[in-house]
Amino acid sequence: AHEQGGAAVGAAGTGTGTGGACSGMTCWQGVAGYAHYKPFDFVGVSLRGEFFHDDGVRLGAFAGVNANIAEGTGTLHFYLADGLETRLEFRHDYANQSVFTRGSGTTRRFQDTASAEVVYSF
Repeated sequence: AHEQGGAAVGAAGTGTGTGGACSGMTCWQGVAGYAHYKPFDFVGVSLRGEFFHDDGVRLGAFAGVNANIAEGTGTLHFYLADGLETRLEFRHDYANQSVFTRGSGTTRRFQDTASAEVVYSF
């Protein structure tokens, strides 16, 4: 659990074929960064960003599409009791290709997601 006034920052990355060692459609790379701050016992805020590059083999229905995908997420945490929190979250995904499917079956280069969550940790 994060303490009041506590902050956390981190980053991670992974991939294949780095340093020019990939061939054909076997290259992919990903990196993520995040930050969390809890200014009060009952509330916290988090920011997260991710970037993913695929040379065409990992996007399922969009195999063969060379795409760069990025996302940014903002989360507001409310700590209700020990192990219980609610979250309000907004996420924006963006790609340089139209890889996000809409309900109508068409695709576009971005999508937005808003969610309300209840989390119990034990």
